[in-house]
Amino acid sequence: MEGGDIFIQDFINDLQESPESQIQKCFRGSSILITGGTGFVGKVLIEKLLRSCRDLNTIYLVVRPLNGQNQNERVKEMFTSPFFDRMKMENPTYRSQVQVVKGDCFQPNIGLDEADLSRIESKINAVIHLAAATTSDNHPYCMLHMAICTNVRATRDLIILTKRFKNLKAFVYLSSVFTNPSVLDVYEQFYNSPIAASTIIQMVETLPDYILNRVTSGLVSEWPDVITFTKALSEQIIQSAGPELPACIIRSGFVLGTANEPIAGWTNDLNNLTGCALGSGLGLVRVFHGSSSVNAEIVPVDMLVNLLVVGCWELIGNRTEFVNEEVPKDTVNTLIYNYASSNYKPCSWNQLGEKLNEFYKRVHTAAKNLSSYQQIHVRYHNHNVKNLMNKLSPRDKILFDFDMSTLSWDDYFDKYLKGLRVYLMGNLLHMPETNNNTLNRTCLVNKVYLLIRSKRNKDPQTRLREMFSSTLFTRLREEQPDFIEKVLLITGDCEEPNLGLSAADEEFMVANMDIVIHCAATINLNGPLKHTSFINVRSTKDLLFIARRMHRLKSFVYVSTAFSNTNQPITEEKIYDCHIQGDALINMVENMSDSLLNSITPEVMAEHVHFIKMHRREYRKAIWSKYADIYPIMFTNEEPISGWANTMKSVPGLSIGLGLGAIHVVQADPNIRTMIIPADNVANMIITAAHYASKTRSKPIIPVFNYVPHHMAPLLTYGQSIKMIMDNILEKKLFSEKELWKPNVVIAKSKVLFNILFFIFHYLPAYLVDCCFWIVGKKPRKNCEKQILIMEIP
Repeated sequence: MEGGDIFIQDFINDLQESPESQIQKCFRGSSILITGGTGFVGKVLIEKLLRSCRDLNTIYLVVRPLNGQNQNERVKEMFTSPFFDRMKMENPTYRSQVQVVKGDCFQPNIGLDEADLSRIESKINAVIHLAAATTSDNHPYCMLHMAICTNVRATRDLIILTKRFKNLKAFVYLSSVFTNPSVLDVYEQFYNSPIAASTIIQMVETLPDYILNRVTSGLVSEWPDVITFTKALSEQIIQSAGPELPACIIRSGFVLGTANEPIAGWTNDLNNLTGCALGSGLGLVRVFHGSSSVNAEIVPVDMLVNLLVVGCWELIGNRTEFVNEEVPKDTVNTLIYNYASSNYKPCSWNQLGEKLNEFYKRVHTAAKNLSSYQQIHVRYHNHNVKNLMNKLSPRDKILFDFDMSTLSWDDYFDKYLKGLRVYLMGNLLHMPETNNNTLNRTCLVNKVYLLIRSKRNKDPQTRLREMFSSTLFTRLREEQPDFIEKVLLITGDCEEPNLGLSAADEEFMVANMDIVIHCAATINLNGPLKHTSFINVRSTKDLLFIARRMHRLKSFVYVSTAFSNTNQPITEEKIYDCHIQGDALINMVENMSDSLLNSITPEVMAEHVHFIKMHRREYRKAIWSKYADIYPIMFTNEEPISGWANTMKSVPGLSIGLGLGAIHVVQADPNIRTMIIPADNVANMIITAAHYASKTRSKPIIPVFNYVPHHMAPLLTYGQSIKMIMDNILEKKLFSEKELWKPNVVIAKSKVLFNILFFIFHYLPAYLVDCCFWIVGKKPRKNCEKQILIMEIP
């Protein structure tokens, strides 16, 4: 069959059978001490080491108790994240390689007690020092006090402690490319600081916070903020340690979500740039202070982590008898690597702003924090980085890729901004995933065949692997570890004639299918008539023609919407006539030009509000067998995960908008019953409908199932549902850390009243800012209206 059977386990087996790389050999049997392991970069580093260097001995994580959790509980919770799913599959024994050491970089000697030091001092081969205070940290001390203790004193104390590590071969420190903002050309070398690190440490240990607050602005006046100031002092401490310390410094730009691995677009860090991306998407921040021509030094976190690992490998190679046959050893002291995107794929703040404007915009606090960085005109030299890259063997270049010249910013930001919704905001439901999960977990099926198309430069195999890496399938993986052997891939595309199937795949389907469940549809409510008709109407007709030839076919289930007959005061479980025949519609869109179709679209739509409703109605006329009629789907109720969803459409999108304080007015009749159904219930209904259809094949009447909550759940109106959403948001503070305005909503039944309130709450503030844009010659931004109107309740 075309496309073959590609499984995650096959991919894992390929990796396990591949020859070991030079870096993997280097880390075999090594023990690494990591500070800041529970942070954003730390999580990615740990995942990478455990997945790609599975033969290392032990990772010692220095972790502090936080928010009522001890250090072990925090690490245990960290590994429950779906971010680590791929690593767990490739390295099932990973937990035995991780040991937690209680510590706190804010405390002297990074909070390590003597017993722990004695236990690990003879085992440590490398130290990777990531821990650092950030501008977003909450702390009872003043910012300077906290930053000096956590970023500077901790580095000094850790270097002193390394003198007890008899087998230490590498000390890697993560710094920032912004540590020398007054230097026009930043080379990979040390720069002098106007104040000694020892002096500033003594100052914060002796002076009260109110005095430190007064002197902070004078001390850090040359730096964007106190964090970069302390990073510069930490570099000074490493320099003073001399050549006896096998150290390297990696200066990084702004660290954003993953570019490739283990999940493209992953992030869990609401840093300045990420926070701005989220807030600006709601149209709340439209003005930024900065120079649009300055390069935005953006670095994907997975590429930064690869550089950290390779930098550590380089140090170990120079301190041991380990020999890389392909690369001779160097003799240098402390190496510094400037890792900034402007040396590979420059991206200015203006370009970044244009990309962000397509999806999200910025919260005010994050914008203020960024303004200092957006005015720094500096060039960064990175010869050491390039030289290090050239030292990698071909296999290591694949395993530990940090070459940003291969990046496409368009693709990266597409992944990154979607990752914000997935991992920070929650990216919600796609029904076929839920249905497929339920089938595999609860039914003893022989095979499940998925028709999948290529999308956004990802082939069907890649999309299938990514789908099964979702947390939605965690329970299935636990209950049926070999479930993936039952899932086979068929390459196709519902927009193409005959579903884009090859002749071989079509014949295979005809010979082997027992049940067909047709869920595919475009959900772009007002997309082009031609595109929507091909996917929603022609594909159904073509699939029915194929289904007629299936000799083993027991049932054909089509998932429609109960809103396809809104002109009926009462929608019964039967097929209704439509003012245009499906064949006529298909013939029309196949032969008319786009311009002509656009001109006649209002007439074709007639009584229907959206294309989707009309097309779903035409589906019904085409269906020759059995199908279910479904209302809007919300989150899962109980299985496999309570509350899971992965779509921003309808109720989930409205809920997030309300929670963030981005939506203040909704048009709806508060007394109308809501038509929302948990997704797991829908999946169960589809499976049940398929079973029923297989048992009633001889009956001439096609059963229609209106799956609605009216007679199966307590009465719930739109007014009540919105009140429940708001009560949960306010009482449980679901979005308290991310809300932009205090959540509040007005339900307007009248369209006129809605338009007036919408203008007051959304347009008026935006127009005032747009006027400022117009005065300074900038283009106004008008995405807010479109995004909020999409979330109106039908």
